[in-house]
Amino acid sequence: MNSWRIWLGLAVIFLSGLLTGVLGVGFYLRHTLRSFQEQGPSALDGVVVKGLDWKLDLSDQQRVQVTAAVEDTHREFMRFRAEHHDQLMAIMTAALDRLEGLIEPEQQPAWRRIREAVEAHLTRFGRPP
Repeated sequence: MNSWRIWLGLAVIFLSGLLTGVLGVGFYLRHTLRSFQEQGPSALDGVVVKGLDWKLDLSDQQRVQVTAAVEDTHREFMRFRAEHHDQLMAIMTAALDRLEGLIEPEQQPAWRRIREAVEAHLTRFGRPP
């Protein structure tokens, strides 16, 4: 009689810890994604540098040089994106149109929501700086 209470108590403690972990990770990811949206594309630079620093244990001098290299690469990419914006948008529009041709009639309502979300994202973040 007493042992089932112990097992039940352990199960409750385990499930409470599991739930706390899942909720904690969810809140952390939501906060991280929101901060990425607020900081814009340059937020990725810091993540790249931190990741390299963590994996390679960079010296202070290396960290400065790696940061400069990552920021330069990001600027080059943004310049490329601005120069080829119309082409990139044409590729994305063609891809969405192609996918739309593959969607069954019963999938149309869900597809419209997905397409609207993608187009809103492209409108918000796809335009050149």
